[in-house]
Amino acid sequence: MVAEADSFHFGRMASLFFHMSGATYRDALEARLILEPVVAAIIARRQAPEDLQALREYVSHARTTLAGKLPPFATAITKNQERVLEFHAMLMNMSGNPVMSLLVRSLQDMRVDHMASDVETLEREFLHVHDDIANAIIDGDADLAAKLMRDHIEAFIKYELEHDPAYLEQIVSWR
Repeated sequence: MVAEADSFHFGRMASLFFHMSGATYRDALEARLILEPVVAAIIARRQAPEDLQALREYVSHARTTLAGKLPPFATAITKNQERVLEFHAMLMNMSGNPVMSLLVRSLQDMRVDHMASDVETLEREFLHVHDDIANAIIDGDADLAAKLMRDHIEAFIKYELEHDPAYLEQIVSWR
């Protein structure tokens, strides 16, 4: 094997195909809108003790259990911004499905470099929602976990439409 099978390398390869197919960043976010609520519900139903413990630690701000790395281009980010990024990656790893993990994490990684300039908004508007999603999963409420994740991604799409609509219509870049 030439390189580790991780979301960055998978995303780099996939971004070429997304680019060639004319897929936009809006398309990538819409895919996340479909997939991430399903993953949140699966984790809530499964109630794996190690996942619940990692989520409790996340909520208590102690640490996250991230079985992966932040993308190489995620530089100069705050601890809270890293927490935002790690939460989604942590959930995808908890899915227990390597295809889901690679696919969704590669979609998540597409926006990391662009968002580094808006740290305050990330921290103010999106960080607290992660705690609510984590608590719904811990409580075993799959429907609520899925709803909160769906609402969260929809809020992010709305934010992008208000602050950077041109970005959403750009064809995914090969990276």
